[in-house]
Amino acid sequence: MAYERYMTYLREGENQNLIAKSYSECQDLANRLAGYYVGAVRIKNKSEILKIIQCGVQFAFVDLPKQLSFLEAALVPFVSKLPSSDIPDILTDVQKRAQDTDMNEDPSAWRPYLTFVEHLREKHARNEVFHEEKEEKPVKRRGRPRKPRDEPVRNLFDGNKSSDEESVSDSDQRGHGGDDDDEDDAFDQPLINTFRPSASKLRSLKGVSQQGTSSQRKAPTASGSNS
Repeated sequence: MAYERYMTYLREGENQNLIAKSYSECQDLANRLAGYYVGAVRIKNKSEILKIIQCGVQFAFVDLPKQLSFLEAALVPFVSKLPSSDIPDILTDVQKRAQDTDMNEDPSAWRPYLTFVEHLREKHARNEVFHEEKEEKPVKRRGRPRKPRDEPVRNLFDGNKSSDEESVSDSDQRGHGGDDDDEDDAFDQPLINTFRPSASKLRSLKGVSQQGTSSQRKAPTASGSNS
């Protein structure tokens, strides 16, 4: 076990490089193991993460204060995988285990404990602030934003135009010609006005159709008289 190797080097106390290296290896191993719990795996196996932390806390307090460094070296990465709602229970458990001890006897040995407790408090506070900001943040409308129109808004049944609109319309007619002008004019007109020219065109078409029918009826008579 990486932590046991670190504790062996620490008890011997001869090579500080080996002590630092073994401690770093312990942290790296914990980070790799905790890295497995991501996304849906983290949610599905939350109880397993809690079990790892609970057993780790129990191991760290077996022989106070010698193994407290296990809190900082091995458990911090797993704490980061838990939701904020589970942090207070862990914090309460850790503090209860240390409430009947005198930390002033060996302050350096209790440093990992204090660091671990501070990490729990910061994580809980950070998540609380995040949830408050999320609740206060206004909900954004989904969907494609409306495209701004260059033309001014008009009432569909208002046939009157302002002088500014008429001047803009005249300048557009001078700048463009052909069918595009007709389409633009039809678009600019009120909806009710678009039916009027359609009605007049329909009457004209009826008149042309009637004239064509009458001429076809007279044609045989004319040919018969010539014969």
